[in-house]
Amino acid sequence: MGKYVGVQEMGNGIWRVFYRNVFLGFFDENNLRNKEQATRLEINLV
Repeated sequence: MGKYVGVQEMGNGIWRVFYRNVFLGFFDENNLRNKEQATRLEINLV
């Protein structure tokens, strides 16, 4: 928690998420409708 992650845009609002050189997964920015959902994503990925 509290660490930086890297993201790479794949297109159409799809992003690949990395921590250092470890691929963590994808997220779809179109599904992030409000700050609460964005915060949950941050907590789940880090």
